[in-house]
Amino acid sequence: MITFFKLIFLFIFFIYIFYGCTLYFFQENIIFYPVPYNKEEIAYIEKIDPRFRFKKINIDKEILTYWEHKTTSDIVILYFGGNAENTVYTIMELKKHPQILQYNWFLLNYPGYNGSRGKPSEKSFYQSSEWLYQEIQKEFNNKKMILMGRSIGSGVASYLATKVKCDKLILITPFDSIENVAKKFYPIYPTSILLKHKFPSYKYIQNVKIPILILAAEYDEVIPKDSTENLVKFIKNPEFLNYYIIPNTGHNTISDHPLYWEYLDNFIKKSF
Repeated sequence: MITFFKLIFLFIFFIYIFYGCTLYFFQENIIFYPVPYNKEEIAYIEKIDPRFRFKKINIDKEILTYWEHKTTSDIVILYFGGNAENTVYTIMELKKHPQILQYNWFLLNYPGYNGSRGKPSEKSFYQSSEWLYQEIQKEFNNKKMILMGRSIGSGVASYLATKVKCDKLILITPFDSIENVAKKFYPIYPTSILLKHKFPSYKYIQNVKIPILILAAEYDEVIPKDSTENLVKFIKNPEFLNYYIIPNTGHNTISDHPLYWEYLDNFIKKSF
């Protein structure tokens, strides 16, 4: 006869398995938040600032979209945003800081985001970053290249920095890996087995031998502090590192602080 305690155990075990299966089969919905294509938003940006142009390239029967902002500068910044970041609003933020817009900017829309076809995944994010880099190189192969990634985009930028020629790397609210971040939120589950999209930045960062800027939020509620600190430990050339914690900011408010833009601008224009 099944006792009361056995029933409790079976119920808890069922909940554990059910939630674990949910995490596995629906992890893309937890990790990625695709931004839908919005024609009105795009038209608005191009109207208020014609320097920004919404571009499309066809690759392997897929469409990849991105924003370009060209200047006469010899510095090019290739930007990878967060998992729910709308590049339209990123541009609106950039426009508040004219000193930053003196450079060439290219902002990627990941697969599934803002008109880019395909499904969001670690592999597709990496692949699209390489595609855009190759597209930019057709015109800017003799320019100084800076890779910049925010949140999940820091994982993309860290990966790309090991695959292509670049001069500087900027990481905003970065992590050592999504796997280790997931362990903090789901400590009772074997995330190394369940997780399909791990973004192991710590593996890539140790092979990066260019100046690195890391900006972390003091009260980041998404990326644990020790995840960023652990990433820093894997940088083999500490003399290349510029690491700052922006006070009184969170994961999504770090760029509201003036120090964010001061550190960013100083690092970009610092002699290569």
